[in-house]
Amino acid sequence: MTYLRLLLVVILVLGVASGCRKRTEVVDNTPPPGALALYEFGVIDSFGIDSEVSPSTPLVVDPYTDDGLFEVYWSATAGHYYTFYLSLGTSRNIEDSVEVYSEDCGPGKGCGRDGYSICTYTSDFFLSCDGYVWEDISALFDQVPERLYLFAEVCDTFRCNYDHRAVIFE
Repeated sequence: MTYLRLLLVVILVLGVASGCRKRTEVVDNTPPPGALALYEFGVIDSFGIDSEVSPSTPLVVDPYTDDGLFEVYWSATAGHYYTFYLSLGTSRNIEDSVEVYSEDCGPGKGCGRDGYSICTYTSDFFLSCDGYVWEDISALFDQVPERLYLFAEVCDTFRCNYDHRAVIFE
């Protein structure tokens, strides 16, 4: 019985001693950065119609008006490095679209949270933005004028977010 008492005392002492140990736990309370998002995507057509100001007015890009110039602008999550993609397609499905422009954006880059690009459309169905490679988009046309969908997409390493606007190309 003495052996049992001694064992009980040792267990109690070890239990109390272990409960008195000071434990240090490191907790990171820094919130994770917000998910990458495309907050705004606007198109200003050949006639100065801004999709964000007049959302119900059809957008028209005309190769004979103002040399076929039109503008795109966007706003994405601040503080993120991302790639902006502009693509054009015949349906509202981005997988059916063709990339016509891309730009690396983020802190310290030419486009950060906000971006802007001037694009040119020609009567022989070529499109270029900010001097980027001229893309032949003739395969997207069954007739002229043709309603196409212009997609803006922002992607980081883990996710993409996009929006689209219907545009009539003459």
